[in-house]
Formats: sequence, structure tokens, C-alpha cells
Amino acid sequence: RAGLADLVELAELIRRHLPELGVDGARRAGVLGAVIIGALWTHSRPSDSVLAAYRADPMLAVFRLDFTPALVDALTTILCGVLAQSNASNTTART
Repeated sequence: RAGLADLVELAELIRRHLPELGVDGARRAGVLGAVIIGALWTHSRPSDSVLAAYRADPMLAVFRLDFTPALVDALTTILCGVLAQSNASNTTART
């Protein structure tokens, strides 16, 4: 339940800065953002064996992510996508 309260607060923060998302869009962006944050945090801290695999096969280095730039990219993509969906829904609703 604490996580739900945090999510409600995050959605409100998103909506305050991007009011065009509306309440539903801000909630979707918040949920997707929370999932991505957890996934990127875990992925950006590879185990010793994964680091060894990266060293052994440099082609695998494409999977290595730095948390902050990857998070900025992911959240930007999520927000742009939700905004585009919101705009498309608003356009459809008006016609």
C-alpha cells in the first residue's frame, strides 16, 4: 500500500508538469516509469559473471547500460508515447 501511495504521488507530479497527459495518462506513465526504474536499476548492476562475459565477448557490451542515461532515455520515451496516445485519443474524441 505504501507503493500505491508513492505511485499516486508520482502520477500527480507527472500531471502537474505535463497536464496534457490527464490523470489517466499520468498514472500510466507513473506505473511504466516505476517498472522501468526497477528493471534498469537491476540491469545496470551486472554480476561479476556478466561483467566477465562482457570482457570475454565485446559484442555483448551493447547490453551494458549506465543507469542515469538509460533512465532518462526510457522515461522520455514513455512520456512521449503516453502523450502521443493522449493526443490521439483527444483528437478521436473530438471528431
